[in-house]
Amino acid sequence: MNENIFILGFGAQKTGSTWVANYLKSHPQVYVSPIKEMHFFRYFDEGGAWPNSFFENQLKKKCSVLRREALTDRLNMEDDLAAYQGYFEDRMSTETHFCDITPAYSLLPLSELHRIRSHFNKVKPFIILRNPADRFWSQVKFDARNFEGPNLSVRLKNALSDQNYLKRSDYLGILGRLHTAFSEEEVYVDFYENFFSYKGVAKFCNFLEIEYLKPQLDVVKNSSLAAKMRKGQRKRIVKKLFEQYKFFDEKFGSSLPPSWQHDFSLSES
Repeated sequence: MNENIFILGFGAQKTGSTWVANYLKSHPQVYVSPIKEMHFFRYFDEGGAWPNSFFENQLKKKCSVLRREALTDRLNMEDDLAAYQGYFEDRMSTETHFCDITPAYSLLPLSELHRIRSHFNKVKPFIILRNPADRFWSQVKFDARNFEGPNLSVRLKNALSDQNYLKRSDYLGILGRLHTAFSEEEVYVDFYENFFSYKGVAKFCNFLEIEYLKPQLDVVKNSSLAAKMRKGQRKRIVKKLFEQYKFFDEKFGSSLPPSWQHDFSLSES
């Protein structure tokens, strides 16, 4: 197992992680668990019901034998790193890589990142960064689709002061922690707006050290409501996340995706 490469996806939420997991699942060199999001590494409070409550609820639903076994093993492993490794080792055959893509890992504290770095010999961390306003709005729409509550306008207003949304939008904090635990060369960072192309996926495969397989780029997974964001709503989100846009504008300049540049200009108007 120590010779296998650990692909670790950090999100963020609503940046295409389900598509990436399905692409890697189709790849003969990569083992992807029947549970896409393992929620093993601790970004949550110890002693709370989460994430065991989630997996227990999943077990109550109709599912395949493979998924049921996976959910049972996930519940039994608790915080045991050896059990976590064994979970993958027991299921791998000829694959050279194993993969855990859990967008909530973007919330991991530095101590947990150091734990990962010290335990696994070969780790390939990656994160896909989406235009902050688009990602934020997509998360609001996703929650509206999946949870009862107020309309989108009220949800957005509430979300702009909700730490659950704001922490997941804090790309500066996420990258700061990742680049403290790992060197910048060890972490794959790409923009959502560039990633989903043949060239983008080829670069990703090269980083992972797997053969490039031509992807199906027209497949959308886990989509949100179709409601479009109004200009005033976009402007409110951009102003709230101004520091994110400012940092990436200064770092990338004209190579920043056009939608990011456009939104950054809204913050100055």
